[in-house]
Amino acid sequence: MITRLVLVFFSLSLALTSAYAERLKVHPSEQAAMDALIQGAGIDESLVSSGGSERQIHEFDEYFLTGTRYFYDDVSSGQPALYVSTNPDGHVVRLEYDYVKYPDFEQILKFKKLRMLIIRFSSLEKIPDISSLNELMYLRVAVNDKLIDFNGINNLSNLKFFRGSGNSQSEVKIVGGVKNLPSLEEFYCETCVIPDISFLESAKNLKILKIGMLGSTLDPLKDAKKMEEIKIRSDNLKDASAINNMKNLNSLMLWDTNIESLDIGPNLTNLKELRLGNSPLKSIPQISHLRALESLSIAGTNIRNIDKIHDLPELTRLVLTRNNTKRIVNLKNLPKLKELYLADQPLEYYETGVLPSLKELDLSKTNIKKLTGFENFPNLTNLKLYDTKVKSVRGIEKSEHLEYVQTDHTLPDSAENDAVFQEMKENRQRRFRERFGKYLD
Repeated sequence: MITRLVLVFFSLSLALTSAYAERLKVHPSEQAAMDALIQGAGIDESLVSSGGSERQIHEFDEYFLTGTRYFYDDVSSGQPALYVSTNPDGHVVRLEYDYVKYPDFEQILKFKKLRMLIIRFSSLEKIPDISSLNELMYLRVAVNDKLIDFNGINNLSNLKFFRGSGNSQSEVKIVGGVKNLPSLEEFYCETCVIPDISFLESAKNLKILKIGMLGSTLDPLKDAKKMEEIKIRSDNLKDASAINNMKNLNSLMLWDTNIESLDIGPNLTNLKELRLGNSPLKSIPQISHLRALESLSIAGTNIRNIDKIHDLPELTRLVLTRNNTKRIVNLKNLPKLKELYLADQPLEYYETGVLPSLKELDLSKTNIKKLTGFENFPNLTNLKLYDTKVKSVRGIEKSEHLEYVQTDHTLPDSAENDAVFQEMKENRQRRFRERFGKYLD
């Protein structure tokens, strides 16, 4: 635990007249490494600033109440920048690189108390062996266009958080080793293409996983029982049954997969968000037991008929778009549903129960010819009807709070449509008078 003290440093004006070691004073055992680090990074020493600050790192309980030094040119211009924090004893505990072409790991490895390391916008191709950084908790390597080899992260016993997104989108080399990362809780590598996730088999404390992968199964995650959030892209993924062991899972996104069917078992009652998309999925999974579900998105699938979405008391957002769906029925007992998107598919017919909370409905780019059931949407305010086969909007006036109807040239001008829109206008004026009339008299 880092003692909560604030170090007192020389002012900038005094520091600029002092020796370099005084201006950037770290623990004596690390001073030579720091001097070499600054020099190697090409930092302009005349732009040094220093001061005390409090910084919370992610969700840690520990705070860095430290002397903080900034070494920078203009980061927005792509010039080298370096952020350094020390603990009260002077040991470097945080190191952040921006636009340093080749970070000097020989010096970095001399900071034995380092807890947070961030490297961005470098020409780094691989992370070297950093296993000697025993106290490292947070590692972020992002926006490094050439980085494809992460094998150096092995054997970091205290590493909790890894961020590796925004690097090269080539195949990433990660093999073995995570069995030696016993504290790992979050692993982000969304823009990666990881050939094999078997290296995660022993990550028993993993809670959040966001990756791109090549594997066909999630079996290596079957013992990740603390998992709370999964976001995976994989053209080869066919088997996601391992999720059914994850009782704490509250968010699941499986995108760009090869999944044809998905079983969501009884253990997943804590699931609040489910997103399935861009896959050959042929039917909606059984979800009626997901009583906590708040957001459901199924898009870009081969599903032809949808009739299993009902009795979800917490659902507020439902996206059913870009599927092969012609019929959607039995949308009922969804008391909190506010947003319903049915666009961009060959939909011909929909049927719902009363949706008392619905505010927005999108039927654009469908084959709907007749608008029905608007008496079931008493609080609807926004309707989208771009590029449909609808010729008459008669019936939408039954949604008395409807204010915005967005259409295009596919809706013909007609006396009937004009009459409906006039009725809507009068409804708005009436509601306005009912609400504010007493203030206008």
